[in-house]
Amino acid sequence: MVQIFRILHLDVRQDWDQSLMKIVFYLSFAQLAISIFSLGVNAKRHRRKSDRYSKSLITIIILTILILLFTFKNM
Repeated sequence: MVQIFRILHLDVRQDWDQSLMKIVFYLSFAQLAISIFSLGVNAKRHRRKSDRYSKSLITIIILTILILLFTFKNM
């Protein structure tokens, strides 16, 4: 793939665009807030023994925390 860029005389960026990293950080923070709020609503509705917490919601929270840590480290 790099050979194509060399043939076409195009520059390849070797680092992250910092303005886009800030946007990713803020969007991930908003996603985390919404996910935690949704988990709170799920916990509030969790009344019966057969009720379960959403596995996908917990997975999204964990992944969002990892994304936030990655973007904060690279900002």
